[in-house]
Amino acid sequence: ARRGELDAFEELVRRYEKRVYVIALRSSGNPEDAADITQEVFLRAWRSIENFRGDSGFSTWLFRITMKISIMRATGRRSRRPQR
Repeated sequence: ARRGELDAFEELVRRYEKRVYVIALRSSGNPEDAADITQEVFLRAWRSIENFRGDSGFSTWLFRITMKISIMRATGRRSRRPQR
C-alpha cells in the first residue's frame, strides 16, 4: 500500500473499515457523521500512507487519524452552533 498499490490499500480498508466506523460512531453519536468520518479517515490515510513509518501498528496509526478527525469535527460543530 505504501508503494501506491490500490489493491493492497483496498484490503486494508476491508480489514479496518468496521472498527474505524465503530470508533467514529462512539465519538460522534451519529451514524451519518460516523460514515462521513470513516470515509475521510481512509481518504486521509491513502493520501498520507507514505508518512506511515511503522513505529506502531497500522491499526494504531489509523485509529489515531480517526480520533483526530472525530475531535476536529466535534469542535468545529460546536463552534458553528448558533448563539442564543
